[in-house]
Amino acid sequence: MKLFKRIIALALVAVSLFVVTSCSKSSVTLMEYDGASLSSGMFSYGLSLNKTQVLYNFGIGADNATIWGYDAGNGKTIGQAVYDNYVENCKLNLVADAMLKELGAKESDETVSYLNSIYDANVSVQGSVAKLDVYLADFGLNAAELKEYYRLSTKFYDLIDYYYGDEGAEKLTEKQYYDDLTSEYNLVQHILYKNSKSILEESTNTSKTVSMTEEEVAALKEEIEAKVKQITDGEKTYEDFISENQDGNLEYLVTDNGSFVPEFEKAAKEMTDGEIRIVESQFGFHVMRKVAITEEKYAEMKDEQSYNQETVLSQRAYLEQDMAYKKLEEKLKDVTVTENELAKFDIVTAPVIEM
Repeated sequence: MKLFKRIIALALVAVSLFVVTSCSKSSVTLMEYDGASLSSGMFSYGLSLNKTQVLYNFGIGADNATIWGYDAGNGKTIGQAVYDNYVENCKLNLVADAMLKELGAKESDETVSYLNSIYDANVSVQGSVAKLDVYLADFGLNAAELKEYYRLSTKFYDLIDYYYGDEGAEKLTEKQYYDDLTSEYNLVQHILYKNSKSILEESTNTSKTVSMTEEEVAALKEEIEAKVKQITDGEKTYEDFISENQDGNLEYLVTDNGSFVPEFEKAAKEMTDGEIRIVESQFGFHVMRKVAITEEKYAEMKDEQSYNQETVLSQRAYLEQDMAYKKLEEKLKDVTVTENELAKFDIVTAPVIEM
């Protein structure tokens, strides 16, 4: 696994700009496992980083307490989901750190160099180690502990690298990655005919998009049905109509996770390889064709830059994470947590790392 996959959660730390001048908070051991420990200061700082990252992902420039109350599914609010995920990640990193030491695994020069560069960047932004200590004091953290926080933050992904990286002890085969993807995803092509049209606004001499009338939609459907009949009768091929596609992509890997409209996901799951079907959605009519995901097709999607490449690479990473998680899962319950200290933290009141 490439280094950049390990350090996504640390991407913001080098640009922390504001200086805290309040009194230092005391820091205590919050979590511990087999000699590896996480202080309350590390936890506080990491919680703020996670909060800031979520706000950034939502495109929100400033803190907004409302967002944390939104429903995230599974009976949790977004705030609860983010917080619970962060707590588990802390435990994962502690257990992974202990496991890596037991396995005799050493941090790569690449990892050490990168983490040092992150730390040095923070010192540079603040102006000195002493000023960095002042900045971190509000979290109950100091510069030396910050280095340890960075080191611990990579441990779960270091463990993934140990087992499943390029030189991994249990490196997965392409067949395993292929079987995992095909167990969840279907591949379809679609030619979209939109149920909207552009008209010229005479007063401003600009075009605007409006919905088609019922009559126009009915006529469009008849036209599409005629084209599909030409395909099924052998007079034309599916490829003859691809140029009419009004979507930027032709092929999609689809699973039932809500990424696509329900009609599209349902059809992708139901269809058989080679089948062509007209599916109507809020966007118009999709002339869908199911494509077999052969091992050759999988390799093509993995290696060629396309919309589907991101899905394939993400699914490979998820498989590695799931397998590594299973190695740690039973050990998580053995992480010692100072519950009364943990109860003092809250995603809503955690400070945001200013950019």
